[in-house]
Amino acid sequence: MTITIHRGHNQIGGCITEVATASTKIIIDLGQNLPKGNQPAVDDKASDEAIAALTKGVSAIFYTHYHGDHTDLFKYVPDGVKQYIGETAKEVMLLGYSRMAKSKKIEDVTPETVQKLETFETFKAKDGILIGDILVTPYFVSHSACDAYMFVIKADGKRILHTGDFRGHGYLSSQLISNIEKYVQKRPIDVLITEGTMLSRPNEHPMREQDLQKEAVKMMKQYKYVFVFSSSTDMAEMP
Repeated sequence: MTITIHRGHNQIGGCITEVATASTKIIIDLGQNLPKGNQPAVDDKASDEAIAALTKGVSAIFYTHYHGDHTDLFKYVPDGVKQYIGETAKEVMLLGYSRMAKSKKIEDVTPETVQKLETFETFKAKDGILIGDILVTPYFVSHSACDAYMFVIKADGKRILHTGDFRGHGYLSSQLISNIEKYVQKRPIDVLITEGTMLSRPNEHPMREQDLQKEAVKMMKQYKYVFVFSSSTDMAEMP
């Protein structure tokens, strides 16, 4: 088995990881580069030609969650490649892309983009999917996107844990450790692939959602009008 980190090892977002055996090849996440400031994203893989070359011989693509830095290049994937995502995540993406397809200002999202998204296969937590000789099993993780997953990938007698994006300050964050202890650690993990958004900020301590809720309640009692702005794709799980 070979593992190729096409992108994401030295940057946040734009994640693309390939796992291959002698007979099967899959990709985990196909994300577009994040924009820098107010500038549009610069991405040399955002084209039909680049993704056709990258996905040559690939049987399936699995997405950990629906954020664009993990999914946005799906629109360039050739029709013969299966794409998998969580059931609710697919619905969130369909709502977002259907809306964008109606905007004249967004040129790279069209009705055809929505049609491609409609062909996505879906998975459920703990239900393994066998692609050739590679078994992919999703498990829930807490993230600022509902219906997010980590994957245990089994092939050639080895086990990979790909965590996807996760957090420790959400309402359901404790399920990360419990899921690892209950399902993942039954047998040794040979390779760990994990995200590292906070690795460069070791002294930063995000506020827990429980504490943020308490602060919001105080503010709403103190002021008559309180307006909250949040990205629609940062729709996390509720307790």
